[in-house]
Amino acid sequence: MVRFFMIFLAFLAILQVNQLFFEMAKEIELKDDLVLKPFYYDNSLYLFYEGKIEKLKLGNFQIDPFFESSKYSVFRDGIHLEENMRKVILFYDGERLQLNSKEHIKNFFKEGSTLFLNYGTKVTLYDMDKNRELVNLNPESRVLFFFLDENTLFLWTENKLLMFDRKGNFINSFSLNLLPKKCFWDKDYLYLETENDYLQCIRKRDLRKIWEIRVPSEVMNLKVRNKRIFLLCGANILLCLKRTGGDILWWKNTHDRCFPEMEFFQEHLMIFQRSGILFFNTNNGTIVKKLEIPMSFSPIFLNGSIFAFTTKKIQVYKVKK
Repeated sequence: MVRFFMIFLAFLAILQVNQLFFEMAKEIELKDDLVLKPFYYDNSLYLFYEGKIEKLKLGNFQIDPFFESSKYSVFRDGIHLEENMRKVILFYDGERLQLNSKEHIKNFFKEGSTLFLNYGTKVTLYDMDKNRELVNLNPESRVLFFFLDENTLFLWTENKLLMFDRKGNFINSFSLNLLPKKCFWDKDYLYLETENDYLQCIRKRDLRKIWEIRVPSEVMNLKVRNKRIFLLCGANILLCLKRTGGDILWWKNTHDRCFPEMEFFQEHLMIFQRSGILFFNTNNGTIVKKLEIPMSFSPIFLNGSIFAFTTKKIQVYKVKK
């Protein structure tokens, strides 16, 4: 019985590896050089060039002009640019918002009809429907980063983690003894990287620190799956931690420099490099396969397809049937 079970596991492993064979389904030549990684929104890819932006519709792969600007910044929900000496946000759906403030925006995101703007010195909540500011949050020190989790707004300053509801009402705060650098999160916990390369696990509901570990270098990305935490540190160190206590289960040196993004595919973790994609077994960290694809930017993984980008072309890969 044990032998049969081992044979079944080996067969399952071979089957999973065979499902990792991809073939190129489409290649698109670009007239100009991409300067940033394309962004996906609503079944379209937004292509960023020097001085202009184009929109590639994935239904028919038609490329249309989107906007021309000599200088712009790209964010999750839209593009921040300056037009006629005014700050403007151009959303990916084509909606535009001219801001009254002339201050530089560090970041922004949109949830429903509310726009959350981080100016560094303050965070502004803006009602898009009524075209007016709802509230300004003015912490004691500089706002480094922020995000909304369901109905809770988490905001980091140089010495505190602050919690507000989505209307801007104060809920709680947590004092930080180290300067925060980055934050990642899942359903229950915040994972805060601090100066001196410490990673702290903080429980969301009461801001209690659960554990803290020293990481080998800057955390470029963090993913959580099946009670495990996967960290990409520096350019090429991959760590797998136990979610409950932060214990190291395994680690690997990928040797070549990696892009900061990571994605899961079936039971594997995909790591992206300029020479291709590495598929890691999440249980033990072994490299199951390498897909040789030259890339200038990290790819986008959509509905089982891989969109790989060089400065001059887009290649679409699908699982080989």
